[in-house]
Amino acid sequence: LSLSLSFPLSRISCFLPIPGNLTLVQTGDMVDRGPDDLELLEFAVVLRERAEAAGGHVHYLLGNHEVLNFVGKMDFVDPRAFAGFERYAGEREQLRFTSMQHI
Repeated sequence: LSLSLSFPLSRISCFLPIPGNLTLVQTGDMVDRGPDDLELLEFAVVLRERAEAAGGHVHYLLGNHEVLNFVGKMDFVDPRAFAGFERYAGEREQLRFTSMQHI
């Protein structure tokens, strides 16, 4: 299933039907696809929460783009995507520390 939308994902997340037996496995490379990385990641969180509330499951696997970003290789990031993450700039070191604890 591929979604190509001309409006924000956050506007449709509440309308997506989530069956109770849903198991979705996203196989990575959600990021580095354009300027809306943060919005896509926020949508992924909402989708997982809604699936779990309905008795389903969503699993996200790391692709090479997620791993590259995690280790600081930002060659494939759309420069416009950085703007969405600026609101988290003050939390960057805490997020990095927390993420490293989960490896």
